This record gives sequence, C-alpha cells and structure tokens, in this order.
Amino acid sequence: MTAPMYDRVEAAMRELREQQRRLQEVQNQLASEGVSVTSRDHMVTVTLDARGEVSGITFHSTKFRRMAPAELGSVITQTIRQARQRAMEQVIAAYQDFLPSPIDLRKVLNGDFDLDQMISDAVRMASEPIPGEKPTRPSDAKETHHG
Repeated sequence: MTAPMYDRVEAAMRELREQQRRLQEVQNQLASEGVSVTSRDHMVTVTLDARGEVSGITFHSTKFRRMAPAELGSVITQTIRQARQRAMEQVIAAYQDFLPSPIDLRKVLNGDFDLDQMISDAVRMASEPIPGEKPTRPSDAKETHHG
C-alpha cells in the first residue's frame, strides 16, 4: 500500500472510531432517559422508559372519577401517543447527525423512505471522480487485440 493510500486508510479508521465513540455516547444517553408527557388538562402524566414502553401513569386529580370511561380512555390514549411522538423526536434528534444528509430518519421510521432512490444516488456518487484526483476511464483497463 502506498503512503498516501495508507494515510487515507488510517484517517478513515480514526474517523470511524470517533463515530463509534459518539454513537455509544448517544446510545448510553438515550438508554438512561425516559419521556414524560402531561395531558392538556393536567389530569394525567404518562411516562415511557428508554425503550418507549409505558412505565407509569400518574393521575394528578380525582377528575378522572367523574369522566365517562370512553373520555378517560381517550385522554390516556392521546397522552401516550404524545409521549411516543416526543420519544421518537428525541431519537431522531440524537441520531440524525450520524446519517448522510439525504436520509431523513423521520421518513425511515415512518416507512416513507425511498430506498431505491438512495441506492441510485449512491451508485451515481460512487461513479463520480473524487475531487482532486484524475478520473480513470474504464476503457483504459481493457486492451483490445487485433489478430
């Protein structure tokens, strides 16, 4: 391996190790956090653990005793939904910087991501010459012999 190539590989390995360290920090941070959301009427708070599972429901008044079951269920369901949305926003904010800029983690998590387009873009980018280097021509690799 030539010295410039070795230097590039070493630099890439250092960058990879730094990314790995940063990812571990984010993972540790998210694993130690939960999310709590209080309903609009401040009657109930829902707490999710680091995995997004409901770990607590706290009632702040006795108002729920006077509510119709469907109304109480709606308030709890809405609050859980808001807590899960907030948890997803935390994950997106934590990991988005690690992804290439065209990848929108929100779209990936919602199932709206176009994987075919991402692969097409990657193939196109891989075919472009590296800035500062001479492009190689595929025809240079083949020799034609006339008999």
